[in-house]
Amino acid sequence: MPAARLAAEERLQAQSLSRLIASLEASGCIERKHNEADRREIVLSITKRGREILAADMSARRRWLEQAMSASLTKDERQTLAKAASIMLKLADH
Repeated sequence: MPAARLAAEERLQAQSLSRLIASLEASGCIERKHNEADRREIVLSITKRGREILAADMSARRRWLEQAMSASLTKDERQTLAKAASIMLKLADH
């Protein structure tokens, strides 16, 4: 996706996005390429390393959430939360 579109979608200032992009590129998580159709446009893509780091981070967050929910919520509360999550996803898709 073009960087300008990413900034707009994520509601970021261009300067903040530039620093973030530079950091992610330096760490090998993303790469920049010229758009084939419009060589003036730079397109950002996630790399294999970026996907691996993202997957590991999401897995760790999921494990933490599952442990926290098991330790602090009753079965009924977890079921209520699962129903609410389903409703929130439906709303987000709207």
